[in-house]
Amino acid sequence: MNFRSINEDLWVRKREIVLTLFGLVLGITFLSFFLAEQLPSVMLQVKEEEWGRLVATIVFNLLVLSLFYGSLLYKLTRLGYIFRRKQYLRSASSHEHDVEALMDDANRPLVTVLVPSYKEELDIIKMTLLSAAFQTNVDRRITLLIDDPPDPSNAKDLADLVAARNLPGQLMQLLDAPRESMENHQAIFLQNLSKNNSIDLVEEWSLVRALWQEVAHWFEEYQYGYAANDPHTALFKDHILQRHVERARKFVKECEGEISHASALGKVQPHHPVIRTLRQHYTTLVSTFSVDISSFERKRYCNFSHEPNKAMNLNTYIGLLGKSLVEEQSKAGISLKPTDEKNATLTLAKPDYIITLDADSLILPQYTDKLVSLMEAEAHTKTAVIQTPYSAFPDAQGSLERVAGITTDIQYIIHQGFTGFGATYWVGANALIRMKSLEDIVQTSMEDGNEINHYIHDRTVIEDTESSIDLVEKGWGLHNHPERLAYSATPPDYGSFLIQRRRWANGGLIILPKLMRYLARWPWSPKKFVEGFFRIHYLASIAFVNVALLILLATPFASLIDTVWLPLTCLPYFFLYCRDIQLCGYRATDFFKVYALNLLLIPINLGGVLKSIQQGITGMKIPFGRTPKVQLRTAADPIYIYSTYMLVLILIGWLANTSLGFYEAYIILGDINVEIMTHGLFALFNASFLLYACITFIGLKESWEDTRIPSLMSGKVKEDQLHPVESGEVVYIKPEAQTVSSLTKEYEKEVPQLS
Repeated sequence: MNFRSINEDLWVRKREIVLTLFGLVLGITFLSFFLAEQLPSVMLQVKEEEWGRLVATIVFNLLVLSLFYGSLLYKLTRLGYIFRRKQYLRSASSHEHDVEALMDDANRPLVTVLVPSYKEELDIIKMTLLSAAFQTNVDRRITLLIDDPPDPSNAKDLADLVAARNLPGQLMQLLDAPRESMENHQAIFLQNLSKNNSIDLVEEWSLVRALWQEVAHWFEEYQYGYAANDPHTALFKDHILQRHVERARKFVKECEGEISHASALGKVQPHHPVIRTLRQHYTTLVSTFSVDISSFERKRYCNFSHEPNKAMNLNTYIGLLGKSLVEEQSKAGISLKPTDEKNATLTLAKPDYIITLDADSLILPQYTDKLVSLMEAEAHTKTAVIQTPYSAFPDAQGSLERVAGITTDIQYIIHQGFTGFGATYWVGANALIRMKSLEDIVQTSMEDGNEINHYIHDRTVIEDTESSIDLVEKGWGLHNHPERLAYSATPPDYGSFLIQRRRWANGGLIILPKLMRYLARWPWSPKKFVEGFFRIHYLASIAFVNVALLILLATPFASLIDTVWLPLTCLPYFFLYCRDIQLCGYRATDFFKVYALNLLLIPINLGGVLKSIQQGITGMKIPFGRTPKVQLRTAADPIYIYSTYMLVLILIGWLANTSLGFYEAYIILGDINVEIMTHGLFALFNASFLLYACITFIGLKESWEDTRIPSLMSGKVKEDQLHPVESGEVVYIKPEAQTVSSLTKEYEKEVPQLS
């Protein structure tokens, strides 16, 4: 599989700036003409006291303005992204110098990488952990935060849990041999220096060259274990393992150049300047394989929160950093308590930075180098979170996965634009976080007599979004680095896609009052107004945009307005969105598939919004719906299947109604009613795309199967054919032939070392 990467430099051309500015002006102009055209109608309705029609007209215009708000924001973020990218290219060389300075610093900051995991596929976790392990230069500790139930109820879950527990140890064994080799050579080199002997530069540089050749060979050999037959593996192999091969070969060439110069110098004393360069090479060689990988399970301990969400999985471990701990047995179960260093069974270093990395995400080798060097710069002393918003894995095989990936890549542009206007939001799939900033926003609560720390707040299921507001309120900043250095998986089927997008749609309305309090707080400034313009849309748009779309699609509002300016208002937005799809490497016709997917999202997003309203009224937290990571299809909640097809029927009914009206007007009056025909085409257009989405992204057969879930749950299908996940959805799996007890001993055996 040929890995397709996105060339971001395509956006920095002057033509893209001109097109974006032209789209902005054109959109505002068309909207102005539309509103000007509506004013006489409104005045006439007031004069003739047609209050019902007046209210309908005002509501319709508000719906139009809410949709235009989103299109205006998109154009502005696109412009912000372009200018940020141009600025980054101008300063790229100085940034590389900052990275080299960080590598040269003897007191490099410590980075702890946290990978929260819940019932993930082992191969996916393995690549994620290795992508973190193969970061360059920085001191790093990696912890897999296993959140599976510690006492599985079936054989498959037990097998997966034991495999996940064994994985960190296997990866450490994998890296032990090359690490020990590099450490031994470094020790010999330092020993020679300490004896104050003269150093033969040709001999030393030849040895370093050989070591880099050994590193290149190690990564080449390890690549052979991966067949790049899916996008996830292709990226891991070609852009992580292969980049280390290329990096090692670059150092080999550098050493060859040093050998030719060293022949003229011969032997030198330990204080010679070239010795410093040799020291750096040995440090880098050791750092390539020197990493600590471990695992932690909060659910094994009774004194920690067992809330089923990612935030509390992270919070538990973050609260232990910098402490010495010991296990204590009691009637309630096992507890993990602070103790002195002498009696500790677990001691965790306190890092300068934390990376949160989803278990289905990959970060490129230079991710940590670049982001840490930025955090260490004076300009970012008050930056709490820095990230590269994740991109979708290219070349996805499934139609839904591919089209959803397009929306992910477009969101990258929007988030980069947010930073350009000082309105960055933390996106939780990957982020580098300053430990001090988390300590600044931590809150505590009591649960069963135990003190629970909340660094990342879990009041909503979009914990990273609410934490963004918490950090901003405390004076911290957030920043998106303008490079694509992180990739995350897109759900492969409608069931898992539904769970993910419904979770994303849930929580914005709950967080909105907190944002408004922050924006209303003195002092006010133009900068704060601009920030609010972008932040408010991010939190509220899923609610008002989808409500607006549903009303426009499912009601005859459009019959109140007969104007050419309204569709023209949309054209600049559609054009720029389509252009960005092409620049991301997709086909222009994929724009229509994205349009169909957005229609399919209306019931899903409204479901998430209703969950927010439910939480706002009852005060009870909505359960965190984890996105299932399984090989077989995830079944969808039947209510979303029914509501989607109901929307199709409404559109078809509207189409039939307008078609009948057009026919009557033509036959009885002999008049071709353009207004009725326009409405019919509007209904036909949307009904066709939504039906296409149902067939392509859900599937007719799958729709039928999923609507039968209530009968499945009532007992017509055996329970062992269904696998419930914490979110309450259902995943189809094959029945297990073996029982839990028959597999316990087998999977608790030591798993062979990974090759």
